[in-house]
Amino acid sequence: MIISKKIIALVAMCAALAQAQTLIPTDTQGRGEMETRRIALVVQNHASLGAEVPMMALTDALTAKLSGRGFQVINPYNVVGVNQNRNVAGEKTPEISTLELARGVGAEGVLTASVLDFLDTTLGTPPVLHQYVVRISISLADAGTGAAICGETIKRKSPKYTNNQVAQNSQEYLGDLVHATAEECAERLEANPAVLAWKPAPIPVPPMPRPPSTSLDSRVDVLIREMLANPQFARNYEEGKARQEGRLPVVVLGGIENKSGNAALNDLIEAAGEHFRVKLFNSKLFEVKDDGVLVALAKRIVASGNSPLEDGELMGNLKQHGSPEFFVVGDLKRLTDLDGIGYYKLRLAIHSLATGKIVWEGIETFNRESEVAK
Repeated sequence: MIISKKIIALVAMCAALAQAQTLIPTDTQGRGEMETRRIALVVQNHASLGAEVPMMALTDALTAKLSGRGFQVINPYNVVGVNQNRNVAGEKTPEISTLELARGVGAEGVLTASVLDFLDTTLGTPPVLHQYVVRISISLADAGTGAAICGETIKRKSPKYTNNQVAQNSQEYLGDLVHATAEECAERLEANPAVLAWKPAPIPVPPMPRPPSTSLDSRVDVLIREMLANPQFARNYEEGKARQEGRLPVVVLGGIENKSGNAALNDLIEAAGEHFRVKLFNSKLFEVKDDGVLVALAKRIVASGNSPLEDGELMGNLKQHGSPEFFVVGDLKRLTDLDGIGYYKLRLAIHSLATGKIVWEGIETFNRESEVAK
């Protein structure tokens, strides 16, 4: 269930420390005291539009009654925000679930009390008697698993009052009904076997947030797609695969070199290189290697522009390291256009180590200098 500002509810959202109250006296069956529990209380108004539900009074009454039965609610008004629950308007509620709210304040469970009906029924035409009716649904859920522990629906009616009595004492009658309803809610929870047997599950550790993709990552993705779709590269790839006798061609990664002159970009460029490696690995087209010896050998071949077949030493070293077929290298340069506006160019190139020649090259341009670290 998602809480939004449209819900009048979240009048009470708080961490509750259940002190070691004696809820179950030790008996002949060996049952002992209920362990300390921490709960979050959420009170919601789901009554029909226009029903004037005394939410503050209900919140206070539930807090008091639960505290008397082992759920001692502390600081019920300022756990979330400053004036979250001090008045009907409150503050804008966070767009998260009640479970997330409970976990955020270290609660083991969340108790939700929803007002379903709050009516002033009348008898006679014209009315001569009034009777207040309230129906509340309560549910307790484990904060660790989200599973419901128990649920109860309580309906209570006030005595019948005359028009004159209502005119003079309606607030008192409503208060009495609210407190009686809160009392019954607490009694139901206290007596519910599922509550007494409840063993809270550990709160799950939230996963580490995935860092947002940078502009460099997205540009690397574009270049990889272009490379894999390029017909010339496809022909060279198939030739390399044939030389591997059915095995995946080995590609050596030379990384992305920072030629921008901006050392502050080193970490971003290194991360983009890692992103590049993962993308090639996930393509399942290559066996990916980036060890230093192979990179050094590949750079010697590329620098010479010749096939390693022309250099016996190079050829022998390549064979010792698995006879790689391709070498992929990139760089990021900073340039300035005629208007003096700086921009960046990201280049990736793939070399055939059988020939020492470039078999594919792609360039992505950043129109604005600030995009590189976006």
